[in-house]
Amino acid sequence: MELRRATTPRQRRGKPRWNSKHSTGQGGEMRSSGTFGVLVCLVVVGMLYADEAKIELVPVYEKTFDEPIVDVIFDTATVSIEEAKKMGWKEEAFSEEERQKGTARVCYPRVIFVSEAYYPDGAYRTEARIYDKEGNLLKRIKTRHHKENLIFSTNGRYILKARLFQEFEPSWKGGALYRNDGTKLWEKGEDGGFPRAVSNLGYVAALTYLWSSVEFGDYTIFDLNGQKLNVIENPYEGVIEGRAMVKFSQDGEHLLVGFADRYANSQFILTTKTGEVVWQEEYPYTFYDYEVIKRYGIAALFEKYLWGPDALIDLKTYISFIDWQGNLRWISPLEIRGDKLIKISKDQKRVYAMSSEGSLMCLKLDDGKILWHYKEPWAPKSGERLKWEVPLFCEFKIMGDFLYIIGKQGRNWHSSALFVFDGKSGQLLKKIEYPQEKLTFVRATERLGLINIPKGKVTLFSVRRVR
Repeated sequence: MELRRATTPRQRRGKPRWNSKHSTGQGGEMRSSGTFGVLVCLVVVGMLYADEAKIELVPVYEKTFDEPIVDVIFDTATVSIEEAKKMGWKEEAFSEEERQKGTARVCYPRVIFVSEAYYPDGAYRTEARIYDKEGNLLKRIKTRHHKENLIFSTNGRYILKARLFQEFEPSWKGGALYRNDGTKLWEKGEDGGFPRAVSNLGYVAALTYLWSSVEFGDYTIFDLNGQKLNVIENPYEGVIEGRAMVKFSQDGEHLLVGFADRYANSQFILTTKTGEVVWQEEYPYTFYDYEVIKRYGIAALFEKYLWGPDALIDLKTYISFIDWQGNLRWISPLEIRGDKLIKISKDQKRVYAMSSEGSLMCLKLDDGKILWHYKEPWAPKSGERLKWEVPLFCEFKIMGDFLYIIGKQGRNWHSSALFVFDGKSGQLLKKIEYPQEKLTFVRATERLGLINIPKGKVTLFSVRRVR
């Protein structure tokens, strides 16, 4: 297939297209059903807080590996009840119908990711190990120490081994794409750029340039067979301290590329999965994070830098919604600091903003109206210094009507905490502290998951409301 240059004008800096419904809201302080119901991967040992009668966590599965792991991709299989118990499933996991039939459909670890450190960040993943449902090791995908990392699609079907920037090896680029059964689909060298994301359909977006942790340059799109499809040009070419980000929609049919000139403006470019431009718009803010809602719109966190004659005076954070045509429908200021995350409810009616400094906020997605916001007692006030011996909010996941946050305590992350919220009311339903434990969510599964990294242990729970 011929390589096609996307029809995106470079250095486009026209006036942003504001929708007539644009409004500024009042900001606030702040980041499955089935046989087993909603499952949560948790660790059994912990100290419980909040009202214990609100929800119940029933252990239904436990699995311990021989060494620390940082993530798991689950697959499913129909097996006999006895086989399921040997795999780690408990009696409480099975329905009466399954007990009568003698079989059940269960999930099992298909791929585990081994790390050189107790951090879930992809840069520390050193190896992916692929297993069958009996627990037999089928294949290993190894990386070169500090020279490659492992990225996977949100549905866990594809694994991308991506080369990392090396200051003294400018030709060290490229990577390889695998299915989660270990089948290698393609491998590229320097012409593969720096792969940064893989979709649920196996399409890959790669940057043409990466300098240390600074991402910029153009994005090249590759299909499932490694064929180059399109190049999405960076409109801020030559801005060394700019920012670039790419995220695919959940169905894999679209991707949103964000480019920023760091201090003043951002451009979002929505394309099809092949890199054909649907629209491109500029906004007078610098993007921080965003979520793509397939065929509906984009929820985004922006920042605005306020400069004096010689230095930065202030930095403001905003939350916004952009419709599927690129119109900024609303934007609201948030008086928050720290690291931030943005998430969308499954029914696409609410948007959540989380701050590492102990704040969680919920707004209506269609108009930006504040529904509720929660702050931890230790959340710093304006002008106060950040505290470290508290469970700083670091990871955020939505499952059904529940919001789950992992807090990590200490500069060197020596302890963890799990917070469970009601997504509609904002009520804290449960808090579980894990002293001297490092915990992280399982990402590559529709089921919520949490791993005890040092112990290599995964525990699945059925989450039930208690009326």
